[in-house]
Amino acid sequence: MPYDTSPSAKLVATQCSVCGRPLVDAPSLESGIGPICREKYGFNVEVDEDVRKEANQLVYQIACDQAAPSSLIACDRLEAIGFPALANIIRDRLAVVVIRSREGRLVLSLPYFPSLTETLKRKMPMSWDKKSKTWSTVDSTANKVEILKALRIYLPGRMAVGSKGYFQIEPIPEAPTPAPAPAAPVAETAAQACARKGHSLDVHVRNVGHCLNVMRCECGERQHEVDSSG
Repeated sequence: MPYDTSPSAKLVATQCSVCGRPLVDAPSLESGIGPICREKYGFNVEVDEDVRKEANQLVYQIACDQAAPSSLIACDRLEAIGFPALANIIRDRLAVVVIRSREGRLVLSLPYFPSLTETLKRKMPMSWDKKSKTWSTVDSTANKVEILKALRIYLPGRMAVGSKGYFQIEPIPEAPTPAPAPAAPVAETAAQACARKGHSLDVHVRNVGHCLNVMRCECGERQHEVDSSG
């Protein structure tokens, strides 16, 4: 098993939070970002010590588990404390789905997920562009609803970017367990009816060998057979 996919590797940053490449030197492993990305995206700028400490913690958190929903929140915080370029480049890489509106069509960049694409193709006409490696369909409200529904089924919790910015794909809530149907009322036996009315029963032994008693109610209308062999 490669070290970067082992369970213990989840406790440390093994891939750059920006470009996703393996981290190989100690400073990069400690910060969660490689030297080229630190320089390229403004992570090496002079900032207050407390801000630098928080930024280090945020980047390290993203690098440890880059598919976690909390990574998007960490990016928002990075931008708020003065690292917008770094936050945006991380968002772009973490967004597994990109949805754009272009000339009356919805253009989708999706991960390789045959079940997802087959579901979309059953719901709407889809066209594949080999050059850009994107799917497209007619830009309509109905298609947007179906696309979001499919994403919620197949990619819950992952990140996406659309016309309104970055968002986390929310899972479809589980349907509540229906309450069990009330049990059908048990019909009252003749003996129970007589007992409820306070009638007395006269016992007449009919078959001693089988201990089968004939119990006649005082009302004289019913006979109740009881096997008393036990």
